[in-house]
Amino acid sequence: MSDIPGILRSLAESLSRTADLLERAEELAETSPLTLAETASALRVDERTVRRHIADGKLVAFKVGPAWRIPRTALAEFTGRAS
Repeated sequence: MSDIPGILRSLAESLSRTADLLERAEELAETSPLTLAETASALRVDERTVRRHIADGKLVAFKVGPAWRIPRTALAEFTGRAS
């Protein structure tokens, strides 16, 4: 007969690790910076408008290689929704 309790224990540990990974992924999704496209979508404007806000110093952003990233806190401050 197989070791059913051992298999169940291993499965429970696997599920626990998966739940931990999903929780961490959710945390990262809530805190990771937005792309230019995501920011434009959130503001309901064109990406060029977001670039102008960045160039004018109205919206805080940083570059990762050639791509702009906008911290979620910067977007919240820009829209007046900072907590």
